[in-house]
Amino acid sequence: MNKEENFKTPSVALSLVPVLFMIVILIVGVLFFNLKIEILLLLSAVVTSIIAVHLGHTYEEIEKEVVDKIAKGLPAIFVVLVVGILVGAWIIGGTVPYLVYIEDHKP
Repeated sequence: MNKEENFKTPSVALSLVPVLFMIVILIVGVLFFNLKIEILLLLSAVVTSIIAVHLGHTYEEIEKEVVDKIAKGLPAIFVVLVVGILVGAWIIGGTVPYLVYIEDHKP
């Protein structure tokens, strides 16, 4: 028996609940309560996980998928980090200020 047969298919309304909850909680939390976005996103993930458990997924399955998605996105994060380090080194080393200077003083 395939494990996926045990999962319930969510309705359109139930599928929109996590998205709408995230939008509302971010707007209310940031604008009215000055809460950190990280906490609000974590709360949104908890609500989404509760809905997934309600649909028949186990905690282990949810955890595995989260780890897989993070592992898939890490190379892109590392590229952005390395580019940021490189640009920072150029700024500290004077390369960027020099390029701005020579651009402003063209004949």
